Amino acid sequence: MAEDKDLHLAQHEGKLDNLDDAVLGGGDPAETFFKGFKLWAEVGVGMGDALREHTEELRKTRIALQKNTVVDYRVQASGYCPANGILLLNLGSPDNGTYWEIKQLVVGGTDVNVVAAGVAGIYVSGSAMVTGGLLSARDIFATLPKSSFYGTHQFIIQDQENFLVAITGGTSGQQYLAAAQLEIISEAAAQGRATQVV
Repeated sequence: MAEDKDLHLAQHEGKLDNLDDAVLGGGDPAETFFKGFKLWAEVGVGMGDALREHTEELRKTRIALQKNTVVDYRVQASGYCPANGILLLNLGSPDNGTYWEIKQLVVGGTDVNVVAAGVAGIYVSGSAMVTGGLLSARDIFATLPKSSFYGTHQFIIQDQENFLVAITGGTSGQQYLAAAQLEIISEAAAQGRATQVV
């Protein structure tokens, strides 16, 4: 009878017949406790490492999103033409580590229905006060008011460059305005895949 009973015992039955015994081992309760504590600590450390890795990936994603997000921006300048008929309007310069991509520029008197005498030269110059001549010219508006639109990579201004509008032949005492819609792009956004040559 005892022999028949022993014949049907499977390998999983006996001392290690439950999951705790299989994982922690049977026997001494103190040994089982310390094995369980060690397993709990290893799981905790593993979860902590995984959480730290996940948090670091989220941080990198936020930084990349910040760098790769293009900012729409508007700049403007105005001034009264002096007696010599020459007025220089400075629309600014990109912050360090960024560049501007000009999308639209409008130059003229105080409104679209105000005819303004003169020619507007559009320049990108290393100086805030000097246009730099024809080599720095980007566009010309022969009549005012005038508006122009630019496509991707058509009109770029790097940091340390100035966006200038020079009015020549203007009416003494008349107010002139220049306004541009642009995109601010971080130089880091290209991640080494773009080169700007000026």
